[in-house]
Parts: sequence; C-alpha cells; structure tokens
Amino acid sequence: MLTPIAVRHLLDVYPVLRGLAPHDLAAVASGATDLAFTPGAAVFREGDDDLPLVLLRRGHVRVSRALPTGQRLTVYHVGPGAFCAVNAALVFGGGQSPASGHAIDDVSAVALPRPLANGLLARCHAFRQAVFAAFSTRMDALFSFVDDLAIHSLDRRLATLLLARAPIVDATHQTLADELGTVREVVSRILHRFATDGLIRQSRARVEVLDRAGLGHVAGRPDMPLPTRCSTTAAFVSDRTHSVTPVTDAGCEVR
Repeated sequence: MLTPIAVRHLLDVYPVLRGLAPHDLAAVASGATDLAFTPGAAVFREGDDDLPLVLLRRGHVRVSRALPTGQRLTVYHVGPGAFCAVNAALVFGGGQSPASGHAIDDVSAVALPRPLANGLLARCHAFRQAVFAAFSTRMDALFSFVDDLAIHSLDRRLATLLLARAPIVDATHQTLADELGTVREVVSRILHRFATDGLIRQSRARVEVLDRAGLGHVAGRPDMPLPTRCSTTAAFVSDRTHSVTPVTDAGCEVR
C-alpha cells in the first residue's frame, strides 16, 4: 500500500496516471508496493515469468542479455517516468523474460501486480496509449541497434557512445565493453588509439573527451570536421566480430 505522499510522487513522475478514474487510482494506492534496489541489484532476471509492472520513481535500470561468450549485451536503459518494454511485455503478454534488468544506481520504484496493471490497460485509454508508445519507441531503437551491429564498426559505435556521454564518461573499460557487447581487451585497444590521436584522455574508470569534432568524425558524423591529430603508427583494431581490420597511418579505418 502506498502512502498519500508516495502516490503524489508517483503521479508527478508518471503524469499519465492522473487520467485514471478515482476508483482505479484508489486501487493503485492500495494494491501497489514500494521497491528499492541498490546498484547492481537485479530488478528482474532472464527466465522470470511472473513479474509485476515496475514503475521507476528514481534511479536507472540497465536491461541486458547474456551472450554465449559470458559477456552481457546492453539492450537499453530505463529511467524514471518510462515503461520498461521487456517488463511490460511480460506483464501484459506473458512468457519468460528474454533479458535481465539491473539497477545502475539507487533505484526507488513501485510495483503494480499483474491483475491490477492489466485492469488499468483495459480501462484507461491514456495509460494504454503510454504503454504502446513505449513499445513503439523501443521497437524503433531496437532496429537502430540492429543496424549498428550489422553495419557500423566497433570503433564507430564506441565513439558514438563516448560522444553521447561527453565530456566525462565515468566507466571502466569492462563497463564500456558490456555496453557494446564485446570484450574489454578490444575496447582498451581502441581507447588507446583514441588517446594517441588526442581525441580522449584516460584515467582510472574515466574517459574525458578532448576533441568532440575528431571523435565525431570517427563516429561517422558528416557535420563534424576531420580530426586535427592522427596517430602516425599503423595499427590493427578488432571489430565487433573480433576479426582484424587494418588501419591506415592516419589512424582512420580502411573501408
């Protein structure tokens, strides 16, 4: 059961719930429960088949899938006010979870039991629209993700990831590798080349972006100029399939 303060906070984070009928809002207040997760804790796991609908009030969850290599591939992140597509699909469609969700930071959430969530989906048009909008957004992101895996080299994907979190990226090489679905050694080699080219500066569990334009060129951003510095030694960079891709003396990948 949620306190009146907790209900108000939930409505602030999920404004769509303000459209609920009074009896549905009362059902949420009486039927929902508070959840809390520390960093690294599992919110749900692969294979789970009986989950409540989890609504995040604070914190972020990383949704990932285990690979045969033992690595974990990040599929997407979820933050406050958003619906987790994997979680929602299980609640409203059934089946077993194809991925796991782990707290990135301290997470505060509300759990709606499956019967309650399904009732809201059936009766509240605004709630139903919000859920399906989340599915649509995640589907678009999924196809973009597939394009990245199929078309773009790993150095391009890593450059894009660093730019998205610039100027300071607080992450270990292993964390970045997990995000990209590769191994730490490959990420370390590419980051070393980026540092040699003057694009980034590395320190323990931190990457500082020094040359956004240069990194943008690596990421395939046509609106950014060529990098002003390039490494002068030939190198080899492993792509996402761990095959070897030659790199020119200028440090740019040969196509």
